[in-house]
Amino acid sequence: MKRRSILSLILSLVLMFTCFTGCGKKQTTSGLNDGLFGDEAVENPDAVSGGTESNKSSGKGNKGSGTGGKATGTDTDRHEGDGFHATGFPIVDEKVELTILTYRSDGNPLDWNQMEFTKQYEKKTNVKINWNLVTAGALKDRITMLMASGNYPDIFVSVEGVLSDSDIYTYGTGKVLWDMSGSIGKYAPNLYSLMKSDSDVKAAIVQQNGAIYTLPMIQESLPGSYWNINKKWLDKLGLSVPKTTTELTKVLQAFKNNDPDGDGVANQIPFSANCYLPDLFGPWGVYFEWANNVMIDKNGKAQYIFTMNEMQYGMSYWKRLRDQGLAKLQDPQISETEFQQMLSTGKVGCFLWSSPYTSMSEDLFDDYVLMPVPTAPASEVGKNLEAGVKRYSPKVYGNATVIFRSCRNKEVALRWLDYFYSAEGNAFKNYTNVFMKKAANGKYYIDVPEGKTERSQSPVGAIPGNFGKEYTDYFTASPKSLTSFETKINEYNKNAVSIYGKQKPTNLLRDVTFTAKEVKTINKLNSNLNFDTGWYQCKQMMQGNSSYTGYLGSGWNSWVNKFKKAGVDDYLAVYQAAYDRAAK
Repeated sequence: MKRRSILSLILSLVLMFTCFTGCGKKQTTSGLNDGLFGDEAVENPDAVSGGTESNKSSGKGNKGSGTGGKATGTDTDRHEGDGFHATGFPIVDEKVELTILTYRSDGNPLDWNQMEFTKQYEKKTNVKINWNLVTAGALKDRITMLMASGNYPDIFVSVEGVLSDSDIYTYGTGKVLWDMSGSIGKYAPNLYSLMKSDSDVKAAIVQQNGAIYTLPMIQESLPGSYWNINKKWLDKLGLSVPKTTTELTKVLQAFKNNDPDGDGVANQIPFSANCYLPDLFGPWGVYFEWANNVMIDKNGKAQYIFTMNEMQYGMSYWKRLRDQGLAKLQDPQISETEFQQMLSTGKVGCFLWSSPYTSMSEDLFDDYVLMPVPTAPASEVGKNLEAGVKRYSPKVYGNATVIFRSCRNKEVALRWLDYFYSAEGNAFKNYTNVFMKKAANGKYYIDVPEGKTERSQSPVGAIPGNFGKEYTDYFTASPKSLTSFETKINEYNKNAVSIYGKQKPTNLLRDVTFTAKEVKTINKLNSNLNFDTGWYQCKQMMQGNSSYTGYLGSGWNSWVNKFKKAGVDDYLAVYQAAYDRAAK
């Protein structure tokens, strides 16, 4: 998720700091920007960065462990050293260490330094990763502290939701983040190929000044969250999977009143979801990513989600279900563990959650089926929106990964990350932990049919999925290599693609970059149009807080006027201009 960051409050401090610590040689963007689709293209851009292991970079420079630090020195002679290979594996002859800051899912006890993925990729690359792991809820505070102190890691994965578009621009031009535009064509052939073939990738990461400060996350396949309903309960009560919000209400009423689990106690939870899920408003045609508060309608017009009438209808609906005891809307901060505990009771009839198979036992998993996004009544959906819409990929998230300028082995880091923009690298990342099997001789193997490239949503949520590219052709693993639960999960995800792939919005708001003037406007308005504040207030409406429920219905115009006074029209104009520019 991408929340409006409080980092804008400390940008001036950081920039002041970097004036003293980052006054190095001026960077150039000409390496990529002057000919992205020209003669400097790699000979085989679709090939992974394996190949001949004897190919070496001609660059000379300092050796070093590259474990982060302050943004000192220049960008020119700190990342390529003797024994650095521009192509092939290993990436370096002498082991290099890099520090990566990211988060791991709540309740995930795994030590990433000991996982098969990290051990095998270290052996392949000769690059050791020191994982700096925090919980998802603590990530924002951690990066805020680090950015203020100047004590940076080498790489930050999970930028989305922590650093805003304006933060990226400000830290990039302030020489805190590395401008990769001069190196991607040479050291990131997989990403480079995607930039050539998909204009959305280029639009998401190339700044208006030609610089590239971020690496994207590219999703091709699974939706972010799933609508699930208890099929055993439906069958017992003689009901069908609901297709509309009206039908959903009737089903939830039956779940509450007709003892579907047969225990004689009215203790069922008909519906549950996290209040922070954007997918709650899909029935009314409202979709958005965490990148901003903006969506694009079928006419290509930017709309601010918090002022859309459809949001009011959606919030009123969920509040009504809550008031009737039909829905338990969880606080946004509910942990994965807490949600697992709630599901384990077997008392939940329908729920909306991300990757639910990580929260259910195999036995419980069998009770539920996926359901399409229900559609709201036509009277509640604008003519330029699509009722029952599901956020669905392909989707490019521009702000996914950054390499800090202080990293002493920047191009090593870039090569390490680029592998995961290939189908082979993606399969390696996903399968080494989930479907890696140990043979009798003690060696590990991946049971993947010849000629296939696959990926998987990890049932244990071990490796972060928010870097590189997630490929679609991933349901071909030999069944003999999978546990029964893993086989069920594969079928479940196949169904998700089948169901939600038909509900792709007509217009997906691209991740876009901004001019310096637009960044100033966004920065000026961010505090007034704070993402977290907007969502907090929406949550309060849905949960019945009397201080906010008055805005629903007849009070909606007063709610909209609050945002008008805060400058929402100017904010929308910036996004409209950037979107139109990227769409050309």
